[in-house]
Amino acid sequence: MVNFLLHGKMSLHPLCAEEMVRLGAINRIFRTIRKLTKSQRHYSSQIIVKVLRNLSIWTKCLQCRLSEALLIQDIAPLLGTTQHPGSYFDTVKEEISTDENVLHTSLYWEKHFWDAHVDFIMKDALQCEDDNMLVEWLGILNNLTVDDLPGGVQWHDMLDEYHSSIADHFQKLLDPLHNDFKLELIIWLGELCSSKESSYWITSYNLIAVLADLLSRPKQDAEMRLQILLAYEKFLLYEETRFQVAGVVDQIIDCLNEECSLRLAAERCLILIEEFDCESDGTPGEIGMCILQRRYEEMIDC
Repeated sequence: MVNFLLHGKMSLHPLCAEEMVRLGAINRIFRTIRKLTKSQRHYSSQIIVKVLRNLSIWTKCLQCRLSEALLIQDIAPLLGTTQHPGSYFDTVKEEISTDENVLHTSLYWEKHFWDAHVDFIMKDALQCEDDNMLVEWLGILNNLTVDDLPGGVQWHDMLDEYHSSIADHFQKLLDPLHNDFKLELIIWLGELCSSKESSYWITSYNLIAVLADLLSRPKQDAEMRLQILLAYEKFLLYEETRFQVAGVVDQIIDCLNEECSLRLAAERCLILIEEFDCESDGTPGEIGMCILQRRYEEMIDC
């Protein structure tokens, strides 16, 4: 247990986390968890899973930095995150009059850090009866991307396989549970909306209405409201979920009077709605006109 406490602290540092992953820490930890008895898991698993969550934060950060490096064609964003930036890129020589290498594609998906364990994570999370442990499992799921899933598997495949259990968990958002649990569920719902197929699933279970209920509750936690708005922003990218979000415009506008982060998140949502709800000549549609009217009223009140 002392070893895992030490690893928990070490795994918070990006370069230490990288070295732990390189040495196979993820596979070893999962082997340890599988060997624990039920009573042992109740006592010690949370500490062990917290180490996994820290490592998942590093792999998520690595993928974000890789995308940024590809965009600007420079490994600078990776400095401080990995000691071996070149191992995550497929480079090609430019055919023009230069010998410089071009960052062609990310090779992250070839590392297979998590794909062998995704099913175990899903099953353990959905069967977990300990809220504190569930928060850690959901934290890991929130940090996984499509490149962490088994080959050929998308998030909508996972939703189809575990649909009823996942839907039951999201319905718990309206229950009087502690905020950490709700927060991780909201973040996960936003992450799951990564494709048209996933947006169909979210719509079919009316989960956007669940978030709308949470957002409208008085004295709601500011961080939770922010994550709801960030989830809305992702929902607005797909037609299936877009119209349900458009139905809660008034609640989004109410966030314009809040602190800076909430106001900016609300503005991004409203800008997306206005872009989608307009005529070919740029004339605002019905919802767009409502947004303009509410903005005008807010300005007058100020």
